[in-house]
Amino acid sequence: MTLFDKSWNTDLNQIQLCGIIFGAVTVFIYPYPQLISGTAPGTLFSLHTLGVALFILFSILILRGTQPEAKLAEVVGISGLRSKDFWVLIKYLAATVFSVSAVTSGWIYTLEKLKIPFDETQELLRYADISQPETFVPLFIMAVIAVPFAEELIFRRYLFELIAKLTGYNASGVITSLLFSAAHGFLAGAPGLFLMGLLLQRLYTEKKNILHPTLLHMSFNATTLLIKAYIK
Repeated sequence: MTLFDKSWNTDLNQIQLCGIIFGAVTVFIYPYPQLISGTAPGTLFSLHTLGVALFILFSILILRGTQPEAKLAEVVGISGLRSKDFWVLIKYLAATVFSVSAVTSGWIYTLEKLKIPFDETQELLRYADISQPETFVPLFIMAVIAVPFAEELIFRRYLFELIAKLTGYNASGVITSLLFSAAHGFLAGAPGLFLMGLLLQRLYTEKKNILHPTLLHMSFNATTLLIKAYIK
């Protein structure tokens, strides 16, 4: 049984794909603790959003060059949504929030029992304060709009297809989910992020539309960010 079916062929060679992925790494690996000490968080989040936007534009232009006759939506991997798709997204969101929360709680309990040091809150979420719009607004735009779309292009599209050529689709789904988790650099959330990666990949290969995992990712991030902001 194949859990992750073939969903989309990038039509890019491995060198081009690796170039895009390398560019993505330079965008996403941000030394937040070091930079925040000398840079206003709102400014940092705004700059990060700009970098992500440029990466998305760069990726689309490269894809457009490989498929000059295709429509832009086809190049990006976007198709229209039907009303029943929103019910699918709601069900996936409920499943994702519940399962990620449950797995994360169990993992944190295990880390505490093993006395392994860890940060309970991801670095970015420490600045989620609804009462400080100069910080919260650019953080929200970055974490809920820009980054989810870029991450879905990287992990669900580029990496999944690239690795699948070498390992097959099931193995690629697992590997890209592991990389998705590792890229966040958050020990306490690692298993939950891995599970989230599997669900996002499953949704994408099921619906053949990058909008589905992107909207799910955005909704999950928005829920997490708003809960953290109001808990404060």
